[in-house]
Amino acid sequence: MKLLRLCILAAACSLGALSTARAANRILINNQTVPLGSTDNTLSILGDLDQPIFGFSVHFTYDAAKIKVTSVENGAAVAGLTPEYSQGTITPSPGRVVYGVVFDLSNPIDKSLSAGTGKELLKVHFDVLASTQTSVLVDLVNQSGNPSRLNVMANSTGDPVNPAPTLVDGTLTLSSLAPSIQNISPEQGTEGTEILIVGTNFNQAGLAVTICGTEVSHTLLADNQTVRVNAPACGTGPTDVKVCTDFGCDTEVGGFTYEGAPGAPIIDSFVDNSGTAGKEFLVIGRNFDEPGLAVMVCNANATFTLLADKQTLEVTAPACASEGWASVEVSTDTGQDTEVNGFFYEGGQAGTPFVRGDSNGDGRGDLSDAIFTLSWLFTGGATPPCLDAADANDVGTIDLSDPIFFLNFLFQGGGAPPPPHPSAGLDPTPDAIGNC
Repeated sequence: MKLLRLCILAAACSLGALSTARAANRILINNQTVPLGSTDNTLSILGDLDQPIFGFSVHFTYDAAKIKVTSVENGAAVAGLTPEYSQGTITPSPGRVVYGVVFDLSNPIDKSLSAGTGKELLKVHFDVLASTQTSVLVDLVNQSGNPSRLNVMANSTGDPVNPAPTLVDGTLTLSSLAPSIQNISPEQGTEGTEILIVGTNFNQAGLAVTICGTEVSHTLLADNQTVRVNAPACGTGPTDVKVCTDFGCDTEVGGFTYEGAPGAPIIDSFVDNSGTAGKEFLVIGRNFDEPGLAVMVCNANATFTLLADKQTLEVTAPACASEGWASVEVSTDTGQDTEVNGFFYEGGQAGTPFVRGDSNGDGRGDLSDAIFTLSWLFTGGATPPCLDAADANDVGTIDLSDPIFFLNFLFQGGGAPPPPHPSAGLDPTPDAIGNC
C-alpha cells in the first residue's frame, strides 16, 4: 500500500530532489514574546504548501529548563480534516517534540490538506519556567536514526514533497510585561499640572495610574510608551507615582513633587506621633521659620515650640473627640501643609504599639515575616508574638491572604499595609484579634 511509504511512518526516507523543483515549501514558527510566569501559552507550527499534502511530521527541540511543553494538538487547518492518525511524543529531557499526522488511512486515499500559505499544522501548549528575562530557540531540526525524527510533508504517492520544506525556527522571548517607568516630566508642579510618564509595557490590559494615592484619568499616547495625566489634589512635597497593568506595577517613589507657594511649610516626617491628648511629639520639615507659624491637630489649635534647628516643631496634642488618626496642619503667612495621618489618638486603648506586617516581631518588614506567618498557619510553626501585626491586610482575620498581601507589597509594587505602618502604633481599626 502506497501509504506505507509516508516518511512519518518509515524508519528513514530520502530528502533529496525527486523531480523538477516547484515553489518553496516551508514549516515555520513565528517569533513571539511571552510573559514570565505565564502558563498555557500557545505556539503555532505553520506550513506553506505548494501542493496538497496527505500527511506530515514535525520535529523540534527546545530548552526544557526555560519552558515546559504540556501538550500538542492539531492546528486549525488540520483539525477540520479529522485526521485518521495524529500522534506524537513530548520528551522533557532533553526538550523534544515529534508529531506525525496522516489524514487518510482508507482506500482510496482522498483526504488531503490543500495548497496555501500560513496554514496552522500544529498548536503547541507550554508553560514558562524561566524566572528572568531570556529567550528560547524552538529549533525545527531533522535527526536521522532509528526511528528518524524528520520534518516532512508527504504527497499523494507517499513520497516527500519536492523541494523538501525549508525549516524556519522560531524564538520565544521570555520577558516581564510589567510596566516600567523610565521618566516623569515635569517632576514638580501643582494640582492640575500635565504630567508625561514615559516607560515600557504601558500598552497592556488594565493600565492604571495612581498619584498621591489617587487613581487618575489617563491617556496612552500613540507611541504606546507615554501616558499623559494631570496631577490630582494633594499636599505639598514629593509623592509617589505608580503605573499598573494586569501584569504588575512600577512605582517611582517621590516621582512628582507638589509645590506650595514659595516658602510655604512642608511636613517631611514625624517622631513619636501616637498617644493621648497632652502627648508631645515632633514634626520635622522645612520653611517653619516664616511669619504666622501655627499648628493644628485634629482641627484644633495646638501649642508648639519651634526648636533651634528651625526644622523641628515640638507639638502638644490637643484634645480630640475621636480615637485613631488625626490630621496635622502646619501653616504660615505663606501657605500650609497637611498630613492626614499626622497623630494617632490612642484614647483609652490598652495594648503595645506594633508595626503591621512585622509578623515575627524582629522590628523589620521583610520576606521572613511572610514565611513566619505561613509556617504558623500551615506547618505548626511558632505563634506570631503579636497577632495584630500578622494581620497584614487589616481585615480582622489572619489567613493565607495576609502573607500574600505582604509579599505583593514587598516585591510587586502592591499597596502598603494599613496603619500602624511603617512606624509603630496601636491598631486604629480594633477587631476581634485584640491588642498586642
